[in-house]
Amino acid sequence: MGDFSENAEYQLAKGRLRGLNTAILKIQNQLDRSLVIPKPKDNETIQVGHTITLESENKEKIYQILGSSETNPALGIISYTSPMGGALLGLKVGDTMKITIGNNHIVYTVRAITLNASV
Repeated sequence: MGDFSENAEYQLAKGRLRGLNTAILKIQNQLDRSLVIPKPKDNETIQVGHTITLESENKEKIYQILGSSETNPALGIISYTSPMGGALLGLKVGDTMKITIGNNHIVYTVRAITLNASV
């Protein structure tokens, strides 16, 4: 295929290899810095790993609080580092919290705290 310096396919392959190596290093760094969060021992106060049932304006919402790399708001999984997740930590059933999203002020009441079996 000729001289490596003028070979477009070779240059593209090298670029893909650099991208893969960067991704591997990023994942290795995340694994090196990761911590296992212990399973909550009780359902008295909201902790990481709990599934929470909240009520606002007679509507219920269910969220699970996990780490930032596991979030999926569409599935109701929020991070403990998010504004809402952080505000929920330490609350008990019956407690209320007020959160501002944009210009909206929403008041939530904690209705249930459960431990997800997969945590």
